[in-house]
Amino acid sequence: MDFDFTDDQQALREAVRRWVDKGFAFERRRTLAKAGGHSRAVWGELAELGLAGLAVPESQGGLGFGPVEAMLVNEELGRGLVHAPWTNAALAVPALLAAA
Repeated sequence: MDFDFTDDQQALREAVRRWVDKGFAFERRRTLAKAGGHSRAVWGELAELGLAGLAVPESQGGLGFGPVEAMLVNEELGRGLVHAPWTNAALAVPALLAAA
């Protein structure tokens, strides 16, 4: 059994890591915290990366990735202390819609 990440999974992790390292430095987190913690701009940037459609099937315009890719994204967002409703919006909502 192979437990290594695929090339696509590694590329996803690196893309999110680069975004966090480049655009989510301490000063930005501090500014967001002072403003209440939420920002439409952060969600917009995550959507531009394609992360809003991570768990949405490709047949419906998403990336069609699964739980391993979601874990990789959550790990990188957590590493950068990114405060955004990504898990709720990008993972829970598509799962609920698929079940409906």
